[in-house]
Amino acid sequence: MIGKTLDSIQAIQSALKRTHLGRVISEKALDAVDSWAESKSKGYGKSECKSCGLILKSNYFASGCLNCHSTDVKQL
Repeated sequence: MIGKTLDSIQAIQSALKRTHLGRVISEKALDAVDSWAESKSKGYGKSECKSCGLILKSNYFASGCLNCHSTDVKQL
C-alpha cells in the first residue's frame, strides 16, 4: 500500500483521475491534482478530504475540498 503522505499518491490521482477511495475527481480539482509536481518542493503538509478522499497540499483546502466542497478535512 502506498502511504498517503508520499508524493506518489498525487501522481496516481493525476493519472487515474480518481481519489484513493475511487471517487471521480472533478475538472476543477483536477487542475490542482495535476500541479502536484510543481508543488512537491513547497513546505506545505498534506491534507485529505474525509468525504471524497482527495489528497493535496494543505493550502488547497483553505476554503474546503476542491472536489466535493466538504469542509471536513484532516491533516496527514
